[in-house]
Amino acid sequence: MVPLDFENKDRVITQKDVAKRAGVSPSVVSYVINKGPRPVSADARRRVLDAIQELQYSPNRFAQQLMRDKWNSQDRNQFAVVMGGGADNLQRPYYASVLTGIFEEARLTDRRVLSIQFLTDLTDPVLFNTLVTSREVFGILLLAINPATLTEEEKIVLDRIIDNFENVLSAEKKWKDLPTVTMDLQEAGIKATSHLIGLGHTNIAYIGTQDGRLSGYKWALLDAGIHLDEEIQWINPLSTNNYEYGYESAKRLISQNPHVTAIFAASDEVAIGALRFLQTNNLHVPNDIALIGVDNVRQSEFTTPALTTVQIPKVQLGKYAVRKLIERSEKPELPATSHILPTKLIVRESCGGSR
Repeated sequence: MVPLDFENKDRVITQKDVAKRAGVSPSVVSYVINKGPRPVSADARRRVLDAIQELQYSPNRFAQQLMRDKWNSQDRNQFAVVMGGGADNLQRPYYASVLTGIFEEARLTDRRVLSIQFLTDLTDPVLFNTLVTSREVFGILLLAINPATLTEEEKIVLDRIIDNFENVLSAEKKWKDLPTVTMDLQEAGIKATSHLIGLGHTNIAYIGTQDGRLSGYKWALLDAGIHLDEEIQWINPLSTNNYEYGYESAKRLISQNPHVTAIFAASDEVAIGALRFLQTNNLHVPNDIALIGVDNVRQSEFTTPALTTVQIPKVQLGKYAVRKLIERSEKPELPATSHILPTKLIVRESCGGSR
């Protein structure tokens, strides 16, 4: 790359500067940014993207200038949401509820969600510089950032976000030393498993991700003096608590462990997937197998039988996260603390009565 020596380091970076740094023509830079109309070789594209990142170039010149201005964050009323995972998260009832809380609180406080970006997309430096470092926001709200599934590129993007913004808060999952609004998943696991134990079950399977729900499940069993059987702990290495995983896991679980009398599913989606398998294979819930989930999504109330679950305050999680993000923008001296929201057992029909 060609070195650049700027006498005025505060001047706006242009496409010509990027082209000079990358050793290509300005038109090639344009093709990379606009994804056409002509193709660009992989090597040239990589050099252009590296130059964009190094120079912190933004195609939006106005946004680029805003990035360099030292605005008072309290003068702005917009914030951005950065989500882990992919676009399929928007289809999941759990995240739909959290986002509902985020948008409702934004409206009630006269704030606005500037954009929702997916973390993996922001590994593209063009998008990162254009949509994140414009400094048009008073804060960044991280959502669904799962440390267990982050790629190295995504971790770098998170570090860049933290470096570029003083006000970053993580909702749902803890990331490094950031202030966090989350819920007590271990408490949820204890409540769900203890409910099944109280109904007389001892062969209780677990289906889902390896997090606080699993540790709560284990704690409740050990506290009740029940042996931990690893063969009936079906842990998803992909950290995805969805319908498909619930169906397939229940299928394999029951075929290999017919002695199981109850299933603790890490989410209502997993539980509904498991319920589908059980019902299509003539296993009655709750008479043959009791079933309990976590989340209390709306669908859980309308399954047959209605699903017993541990309620996660999803909408409240989104609302409270926005509240704390606003508070930190107004009082940046506040320490980076974690706020844990409580859970609640919702008893319906899928666990039945005492055995």
